[in-house]
Amino acid sequence: MSTRAVMAALALALAPSLAAQERSPEPLARVVADASLAMGEREAALVTLQDRGALDAATVIIALRAGGDLGRLAAAIVRHEWVHVPARLLDGIASDAASTGLLLRELALAPRPSLAQWAAVQVDRAALPDGLRCLAMAACGRKLGVEQARLLLRAATADEVAPEDRTVEEAEAIEDYRTAVWLLEADVADRLLGSLHSLLMHDGVEVSRLMPFFDRLSPRGLERLLGLVLTLPEEPRRELTRFFISNDVPAYRAYVESALDGDIPLEIVWLARADGLLTEQSRIDRVLALLGDVDCAPELQRLAFESLVVAKVFDASVLEWAEGSSDRLRRIRRVLDVGVESLSVEQLIRWLHDSPSVAQATAAALVRRPALEPALEATLLDLIDDSVVSGPAQWFAVALLRRGSADAVAAIWPGLLESPLFAQFVDMLGRRKAPWVDALLLAELERQWRGAAGGRRQRQLDSVRLALVARGDRRQLDGLVAAARTATPAFVRRCSHYANPLGKEHALQLLEHAAALDDEDLAVELIGWAATAADPEIERQLWSHWQQPGLTELHLAALRGLAVGEVRPKLVDALRAALKQGALDDRHEALGYELISTMPTPLRREDVALLAELAIVAPLHDPDGERERAERWPGGRFGFPLVAALARRLRGCDAELAREEFSAAVDRALSHPDSDALARQRLLVLWRGLEPTAQTQLAVGEATARLLLSLPPMGGIGEGAGQALMMWDAERREDWAVASTEARLAVALLLRHPRERVAARMFLGDRDPGAGVDPWSALAARPFVFMALQALAVGNRNAADQALGLAREFAGRDAVTLRWIDDLSKG
Repeated sequence: MSTRAVMAALALALAPSLAAQERSPEPLARVVADASLAMGEREAALVTLQDRGALDAATVIIALRAGGDLGRLAAAIVRHEWVHVPARLLDGIASDAASTGLLLRELALAPRPSLAQWAAVQVDRAALPDGLRCLAMAACGRKLGVEQARLLLRAATADEVAPEDRTVEEAEAIEDYRTAVWLLEADVADRLLGSLHSLLMHDGVEVSRLMPFFDRLSPRGLERLLGLVLTLPEEPRRELTRFFISNDVPAYRAYVESALDGDIPLEIVWLARADGLLTEQSRIDRVLALLGDVDCAPELQRLAFESLVVAKVFDASVLEWAEGSSDRLRRIRRVLDVGVESLSVEQLIRWLHDSPSVAQATAAALVRRPALEPALEATLLDLIDDSVVSGPAQWFAVALLRRGSADAVAAIWPGLLESPLFAQFVDMLGRRKAPWVDALLLAELERQWRGAAGGRRQRQLDSVRLALVARGDRRQLDGLVAAARTATPAFVRRCSHYANPLGKEHALQLLEHAAALDDEDLAVELIGWAATAADPEIERQLWSHWQQPGLTELHLAALRGLAVGEVRPKLVDALRAALKQGALDDRHEALGYELISTMPTPLRREDVALLAELAIVAPLHDPDGERERAERWPGGRFGFPLVAALARRLRGCDAELAREEFSAAVDRALSHPDSDALARQRLLVLWRGLEPTAQTQLAVGEATARLLLSLPPMGGIGEGAGQALMMWDAERREDWAVASTEARLAVALLLRHPRERVAARMFLGDRDPGAGVDPWSALAARPFVFMALQALAVGNRNAADQALGLAREFAGRDAVTLRWIDDLSKG
């Protein structure tokens, strides 16, 4: 592009805010000013004026004074789009605190250098509410002195209106101080300690209101705060203790160590963090002494107990304190959770002989002990006492099955055989790696061959066979497959999990069983198990079943097997043929979901192509149905379940592969005669579904944004996100002229209206200006950054510098954008 073209583009960018000062189409201006009209109509008129470059200062003043969303809209336009803010606009709102506040809230998060002096004047305006003066401090960005810091304190503690009675504006005003607190430097924050202490001590101010000030304290200030904590009431003391612990304040740790060493008294505030520091016997003894002190506060004893348990100090006094407390069972469980492997055998035996609840908790914890000592095994065996293992005794059996010796398990085996929980016990035993487990299970099978098996006994043997198969013994498959026709669906499902894949003969046997059953649930599981066999004959039978009319669970079971087999391409072809016929019937809709869920990882090109076709092209074969879907789910935040499913499957897909296939699908859609029937909401659901994987979301979004923007407006739904994605696509291609245009449109569509803030957060990111992260300001600066890049590309340094100056005006506190501007300025 020529230098003349670059200068023309820059002049065009400046034109709206410079030319609109004296001219405003009367009818639209009157609409904005007419309080009797609906707010939406007034907002639309304001936006139209801005888009025409005809929004003047007088109309903005009217909008700001109107407040509400109209005022917020006007303030956002001024902050993010007006290059020049005339003095008469600022003068026009000077007498109205609410109007001033609307503009200050925008500037506090994202200062404009050209308005810093105006903001500084607002700081010193005593007539303004304290909260707004705090915003002004943030908007001018200057360092805060003690007087300004005290102003922040006043705003933080102003609470004249009960929370339930506050208007939105009053609630905002109360929190305005937080926007400016981060400007406090540590030395100034330290000088507020006396006031902070007084507010907590005498005025009962909530710690949460003052926490931003504590976050700004220097290490020395934190140390001084630690010295004051013990004088505070219980609740603020607790809150600040949590603050010290969560922030890992070094001075706090030093105080804790001093308390443990006896240099200062052991108080609750210090003992809350004693765990991990009980490294010497003298410290342990000092904490142990608290448990035996009858005059010690209960809370201090509780913390002492917790610290000792975490340090795995299981002294007799610790255990006695746990057993003697009013919350006995919970304390014992806590000891077991932390230290079952460290507790003495004698102690564990005592608890096994305790109340049923304590005994059960002890037995449940024993599965985490590396091995069971002979005395523990003997105790558990005595407690089971050769009885049928059920009820409380099951916990003792579980401990032996999970950690006991071969002899101990053999001793309880007869009781397990009589238990209704036998299948669960065998499953637990089968998970152990010990070789004697195989011998025990095989011996049980051999025992049966000497007699007939039926009913309950057959189910027991099936459980044993399944456990052996899960351990790798495939010799038991004949028995499992033969018994499957009379098993429960849940058992067959477990068989399918462990005995996978099956061979052809076993699979054919299962299919034969399924065909003869009246129990559909069981037949479904048999077909599912048979479908694990990779064999052409099995696939032919499954295909034949899928081709039968109707759609039952049996059809779906066959489909699940086919979708992962060699005939998958035939299924894809069948789905594509059905799509061309219009709306999908239930069978083909189920086929679509199954093909999506069974796609491999990572996705292949043909898989991504199918996903793109289902998302973009398929609905055009059913234009009436697509219009109905748009009416049913108008918001674009949910609905379109097939799109949501394929978006989940796309997550993590290679970004460039996704970009290529979705771009190709968009080209096909745009050439379709019914392309305008596609629902914008469909694309929004697609983009939202990809949010967890940013790269894939960006690639698919950039590929499909042009399609969304080509569709009928539908109230502008999705346009802001679409323009942002178009901007990023142009930026990726280094087409700076297009990127600048798209960026300006994205600013207008995403940053103006309060209702677009959800979309702005989703597609731009969250704002944290205090940490130098403000993607909204970054977007507002982007049109000018792109102009600078365009100018640099043709060697026009003057135009580039002018554009970069404007970019800096809009960049707020976004550190990445400011560095980008600096780098371009130096280049």
